[in-house]
Amino acid sequence: MIPPFRYPDEDWHAVEASLTKLVSDAAAFRPTIEAMVHVYMWRMAHFDPRSPERVAANACWARIAKHAHALHATLEELDAIDVHMQTAGLLGVVAANALTPRADYLVWKNQTAEWARLAAREAKGFSKSASGSNRSRGDAVDGLFSFLLTFWGACGGSVGKGSNSPSTRFVVAAVGQILPAAIKLPRAITDFARSHVVAGGEWPELFDLVRGRIAASGIGGNSDEGCI
Repeated sequence: MIPPFRYPDEDWHAVEASLTKLVSDAAAFRPTIEAMVHVYMWRMAHFDPRSPERVAANACWARIAKHAHALHATLEELDAIDVHMQTAGLLGVVAANALTPRADYLVWKNQTAEWARLAAREAKGFSKSASGSNRSRGDAVDGLFSFLLTFWGACGGSVGKGSNSPSTRFVVAAVGQILPAAIKLPRAITDFARSHVVAGGEWPELFDLVRGRIAASGIGGNSDEGCI
């Protein structure tokens, strides 16, 4: 169980400063931004092949695959025995019922092969990224960038593609102390912004939610943030 993410105050001040030209009360959106980061951290813990949780899960699936494969191999050997009485007797022990219909046994045997296949696949872990994502970053990082840039657009800002654009500086402030050192900022953010449609295109529900909160509370500010 991963505890809810909370920024240390000094880290939050950097995030807040990057939002002051968009909203007059950035602190009102602190829980929203922290929830986005929490989703990222949860995904990393469960799906990143380097996380302890994922390593333990992969080891468990590997054991399941090993035993399921061994069971299926044993059944294959039993089926290869030509002597009818030996086959019938042994299969009766395996099935716990010598009267089990042959058709039911074959279904069970096929299921063991499927269990072995699925467990072996799970033991390899999830693919690092889906189609369209950068494989060095992975889906979790791309999802976090998408969340944050959608939030930025919902606040009235333009999503820039330059390393010093206001939107890039906001994302750097939000994730600079969180992402692994292997993720090079701000380059990773600009690469993502150049290859994805954001500002409401990928997360319309989040976009509408933030826009609605800004309109209802009147905390909007100067939205003339450039998109260099």
